[in-house]
Amino acid sequence: MDISSFIVVSSIWLVVICSLACSIYMLLLLMERYAPYERRMQRGALVYFLFFTGICLSRLFYKWYPELFVYFAPLFYLCHTGSGVAFYYIVFTLTSSRDEKRFPLIHYLLPSLIPLVLGVWMLFVPFDVPLGIVKGFRVLNQEWLFFSRVFASFIPAQVVFTGVYLSLSIGKLRHYRKLLPEKKRKEIRYRMRSIYAIITILFVGWLHPLIILFTSLENAFSAHGVIVPIALSIPFVEIILVNNIQRHNYPRLEIKPASKPDYHPFKEVSVLEPKEKVTVSLAVNKTSLKLLSRKDFDNYFRQEKPYLNTELKLTTLAEELGVGREELSRFINRTYGMHFNHFVGRWRLREMEKLRNSAKNKEATIKSLLPQAGFASYNSYMRARQEAERKNNEREKPLHQD
Repeated sequence: MDISSFIVVSSIWLVVICSLACSIYMLLLLMERYAPYERRMQRGALVYFLFFTGICLSRLFYKWYPELFVYFAPLFYLCHTGSGVAFYYIVFTLTSSRDEKRFPLIHYLLPSLIPLVLGVWMLFVPFDVPLGIVKGFRVLNQEWLFFSRVFASFIPAQVVFTGVYLSLSIGKLRHYRKLLPEKKRKEIRYRMRSIYAIITILFVGWLHPLIILFTSLENAFSAHGVIVPIALSIPFVEIILVNNIQRHNYPRLEIKPASKPDYHPFKEVSVLEPKEKVTVSLAVNKTSLKLLSRKDFDNYFRQEKPYLNTELKLTTLAEELGVGREELSRFINRTYGMHFNHFVGRWRLREMEKLRNSAKNKEATIKSLLPQAGFASYNSYMRARQEAERKNNEREKPLHQD
């Protein structure tokens, strides 16, 4: 083995080890209690990492262990066609609205059709036929020409499936953003940066099968100056994805588009302060909030829920409402008798209580629910609780009372 091949093999093994480590980590997460939609995303990530493991092993087996490649050829083919679909599944889960159907069955069938046909077909083909194609680096067997073309088509299939499903992922993200209210798009853009970064890296990685498609496999293995950077980009994708899943750094899932408000304009609802109730008689708008009346401010927080943004700051909220930062700070201090962070924390605690009382979150952990309530971390949740308990002790009243 020359130095070029050694570098390529080492980089591929590094990707295999990283993919397996990420797969094990996803299995450990699946053993914990999470909300159903989070478990779906974790399962999608697990399959995605396993597919990448299979793709890398197929590269190694093809050149150095051709017999093993032939034995596992249908499985490797599935990895090549299914990796793009698995990533699209993750994006689909992230951006699904509350009323949207489950992942379409057709996307399960398309990547598995050719591998299934190939697996059955190989039972009736002499072992030397596919082995000769592998050892000859995709040189077709003229006696089994049609089979040879199907067997040697895993690289073109990867190019097509990866390109199509990456494009579908981008389209899904763009459609999702259009369904959101204008004020939420900035938050989503920030919190989806990791997904866009992954897509960018995957498009760069897409060059690898393209290079193989327009050259030969033998030449591709020797082009370590191109192949190695592309191979090493895959661990970055996996680490970014694992890190964001573990930190719950993704948008609040199953957001229902705001074009259909879920509140009644004359429904009597309770506000933040205990025992005090108001009647919402009209939709809140930013112009009325420039006067900073308590009624409109409470309605705005109840209906628009800005506290669900984990990055919410006093400055950004003041800009959103069209008032000065100091003016907004004084208003909250004077009206509610607390600082801005404590005020927002109380709303998040109320949201957290609703989430924990929801039947669909019966088996969810507190940690998994924190981002949905607007808490950026467990520490911020505990600080909000401690402050609320302190206020509660001062007033000698329960924290939440309808």
